[in-house]
Amino acid sequence: MILAGFAINVTTEGDFTQYTWWAAAVLSLIVIVSAVLKYLFFRYQLLDDAVQVKQGILFKKRLNLKFSRIQNVNIRHPFYFRPLGLVTLKIDGAGSKGEEVSLSALTQATANSIRQTIRIKKEGIDAVQNHQTAELKNQTGVDAENEEAFYRRTLTDLVIHGLTNNRAWFVLAGLFAALQYTSISFGDLVRFMQVVVSYYISNQNVAFTVVLFTVSVVLAVFLTAFLSVVGSILTYYGFTLFRSDKSMMVHRGLINKQEFNMQKSRVQSIYIRQDWLDLVLGRANVIYEQISHSPNDPNQADSGKRIVVPSARSHEITKLVAEIFPISDVAELSYTPISKRYFYKYSIIWSVIYLIIAVVIITQSENQRLSLIVAIIWPYHVFLIYMIWKRAGITLIDDIVIIRRGIIGVDYIIFPAYKIQAVDYVQSLLMKRHELSNLIFHTASRTARINYLPSQFVRKIIDFCVYRAESSSRSWM
Repeated sequence: MILAGFAINVTTEGDFTQYTWWAAAVLSLIVIVSAVLKYLFFRYQLLDDAVQVKQGILFKKRLNLKFSRIQNVNIRHPFYFRPLGLVTLKIDGAGSKGEEVSLSALTQATANSIRQTIRIKKEGIDAVQNHQTAELKNQTGVDAENEEAFYRRTLTDLVIHGLTNNRAWFVLAGLFAALQYTSISFGDLVRFMQVVVSYYISNQNVAFTVVLFTVSVVLAVFLTAFLSVVGSILTYYGFTLFRSDKSMMVHRGLINKQEFNMQKSRVQSIYIRQDWLDLVLGRANVIYEQISHSPNDPNQADSGKRIVVPSARSHEITKLVAEIFPISDVAELSYTPISKRYFYKYSIIWSVIYLIIAVVIITQSENQRLSLIVAIIWPYHVFLIYMIWKRAGITLIDDIVIIRRGIIGVDYIIFPAYKIQAVDYVQSLLMKRHELSNLIFHTASRTARINYLPSQFVRKIIDFCVYRAESSSRSWM
């Protein structure tokens, strides 16, 4: 920022080319010196029980990440490292965001060796057997410990995923970031569009304006869909899911290739998300979720704490879920529905609100068309409330809790009872009168809520879940 301001000021008084070269030289020198200092003051080593990192120039920082707290060891292939054959190794801890280690500019063999060493330490596998596995993995660049590729996504699947899930933000975010390095600001683009629109609609009749608006909306929809498809391909190109007895790994990415590794035992929940267009096409996204301390974003792509399988078909969903939890097709299970009083309550409340709005418009506004708009929106909103009630339900299959919800599409949240961190039982005075309760599950990956269940049924679920969490000898991590 300081250099940019200096360059702008001096170029108004002197030779533009001369000061531009000086600013570029100073900036390049700062970047090079900063990179060299970071390299000289960065050290890492693998201890017997932890990964130790020392870094910092003026303020020293030391991080000891125990092997027992390591959640994932992922390898990324940034586009600027790929010509050099280098990668970035990211080690995620199960604690806060501060428990993360990022080792840049490693060779593929070194990154694979570190990941294999950590796996050996964590799982206690025979050293000789895993040394042979490590050598094989170093040669192939793939985690070869009994892993097989069992699920792939084609380019057609990625196009469908881009159309059914808005990925345009991914491309727009990249373009917006690129604008920060130019003299063009977002405000400049807005003002330019205002000038263009004003030019085309000035001195034009109503018919031309309506046609222009319609064409603009259609083009905006097509542009959004196109950007969404581009974002989907950039993110998930070459999507391949590998599996072994204890872990899963994903290879994906077009420009920046990435490898995500996930231990099956650390999967806290599976979220099956389906939008309305996914429902029409018979698709859904399957999301494997691990320990996370950040809010759940349904549009978030794979990260160190979750793996997204895009646009899976109905029969594929059963296979993907069964890889972690031993249950059958979740869509065919019998669910306990929530009470009809949920629909009665919210439909009446919103009907009264719309009635009040309509009365105010009729008595206070000269534009009576607004009341017609309210009359159109009201039944649509009530229909959505009905669909929320119709979709909601819960079931227990052996040790697995499954919550069903949604509006048009159907979502499922699946998690084992023994991995529940806490269960909340919420009941208002009116709900108590009708023996209804809200049930809230807290896991290490998300919070799942289902409302208006019979209180007696809720108490049975709580007793079962608490018993399983206390009596099970299996580790929730």
